[in-house]
Amino acid sequence: MDKPFLPLLIIADDTTGALDTGVQFTKRGFSTVVIPNNQLPVQEVKENLQVLVVDTNTRNVSPEEAYHRVKEVVKLVLAQFEVQSFYKKTDSTLRGNIGKEFEALLDATGEEELFFVPAFPGMGRITRGGHQLIRGEPAFQTDLAQDILNPVRENYIPELIHKQSSLSVEVVDKNRRNVFWQYTSKRYTSRKDRKVIVFDAENEQDLKEIGLLLQRENKIFLTAGCAGFAEHLAQLLNLQPAEKIVFTPPSRWLVIGGSLHPLALEQLDFAAQKGIPQVILSPAFFFEDNIEDFFQEAWYYLQRDFNFIIRTIKSREDLREYRELAEKQGWNWKEVPLLVSQKLGNLVKELIKKRGKKRTIIVLGGDTTRGILESFDWKGIIPERELLPGAVLSRVIGEEEVCLITKAGAFGDRETLVKLIDFVGEEQQCLSE
Repeated sequence: MDKPFLPLLIIADDTTGALDTGVQFTKRGFSTVVIPNNQLPVQEVKENLQVLVVDTNTRNVSPEEAYHRVKEVVKLVLAQFEVQSFYKKTDSTLRGNIGKEFEALLDATGEEELFFVPAFPGMGRITRGGHQLIRGEPAFQTDLAQDILNPVRENYIPELIHKQSSLSVEVVDKNRRNVFWQYTSKRYTSRKDRKVIVFDAENEQDLKEIGLLLQRENKIFLTAGCAGFAEHLAQLLNLQPAEKIVFTPPSRWLVIGGSLHPLALEQLDFAAQKGIPQVILSPAFFFEDNIEDFFQEAWYYLQRDFNFIIRTIKSREDLREYRELAEKQGWNWKEVPLLVSQKLGNLVKELIKKRGKKRTIIVLGGDTTRGILESFDWKGIIPERELLPGAVLSRVIGEEEVCLITKAGAFGDRETLVKLIDFVGEEQQCLSE
């Protein structure tokens, strides 16, 4: 029996990245499904699926575990589908096990070269001389260097990949793009070393030209990057748009602000200034078994059908209390974000299920999104619309009570959250056919 044809498999290392990359293909009308937490083989997928996105949840695991998960995903999908091309979604600030995951993808496919386009100009991330810059600064000099689980320590891509893998790396700057192919074709005929080719890019035109170049040279089979290049890759797929589903989210909403990024905190503060009610969870909520008082505070708003925000901290100064409680109870500090995301996920599930009414959940932060997905145990998510750059409206397969809007903590400006809330307020109901 012939396996179904799958034009594109995308492998992402976190949930918000999986969704904001997958939605680039939905925008082109392609049938796209995100599978969270490696839940393979794919059981819930339609026969006419065109883009499959698998979230391996490997950004914060060991390099060895990341390698194993990515390789296993490729093997499982290849056993179920005839895959035309692969895209390895990476973090635009270079967090995660990028080199090791590239190595796994090359090993699983048997390929010798992977083309990496890490720039995301729309979010201020550019690649210059092989260095990843965020709004003109090296990534390790930004707030992302303070990430608890995965602080950015390196912004020179060849060095990062060398530290994480056995792969060789070559950087192609703008001036070498067109002559690179003639030069490299002569060199590779007698060499078997596996290589990552990194392209500099500083604007959307650069991304477009790189995509067309890869297409011309028949090099689309194995590429990598973030949502920035994915948008251009989507334009190169020769696919027929799938049937469009009419979809709008429930007008009642709940914001879950779990990201610790200063920009996310600024967005939450701006929402507070606009008079939106907020429940700030005490650190004790996450470290004590008795959570009834905190549940009741949130339940007060929910049972009255109020729209409101749940957040974990008021400012980064609150992290001191989290650290003190973690040490007192014997927690490793790096385990605390996972604990927080799990407790938040359980709280959201209890609130939604107890209330029993449709609601849109707006989530800030990849780890927070992960906690919610695991709590509900959703098998598949369909990214429907990109409301703002990096902010995605999604519906859950088999779930009618909840719609999702997800955003990475570091994306947007201070007004982004309020804009997302305003969007939900303008919609009437969740419709699907």
